[in-house]
Amino acid sequence: MIIDNIQNISLYPNLGEKIVKALRFLTEGNISQMETGRHEIDNSDVFAIVSTYKTKSQEESLWEAHRQYIDIQAMIEGSERIGHAPIDTLNITQPYDPAKDITALRGSGDMFILKPGMFAIFYPTDAHMPGVCADGNQQVKKIVIKVRAA
Repeated sequence: MIIDNIQNISLYPNLGEKIVKALRFLTEGNISQMETGRHEIDNSDVFAIVSTYKTKSQEESLWEAHRQYIDIQAMIEGSERIGHAPIDTLNITQPYDPAKDITALRGSGDMFILKPGMFAIFYPTDAHMPGVCADGNQQVKKIVIKVRAA
């Protein structure tokens, strides 16, 4: 997992062509003006999903992990806490669904706050719990760029 500010994206030129393409999208596009929904970057290898939603309590939130795609999450408006843990330290509650590229898990991990101007990269070995309220439930706008892992 990587957590950093978008202004530091130039520090990551060696993460692979698809990840670099996704990170460039965060700086070259006007993400604050993007409509909600799916946005193509490089067909099914790299694409963005912009969503708005209300954050919820940690008890209402779920751990998830993906195998086919790396998640690059960047906050556009608002802030949320996100949990992070190695998947092998959590218990599987729902087996991997290849159609949705998701495994649901249970357990505990570390939390951090994702604010506008920040990004986090979650690899297939990283479980994450997004959408947790940071300062009361609030409406957020976030972009998640999916990067094919293999």
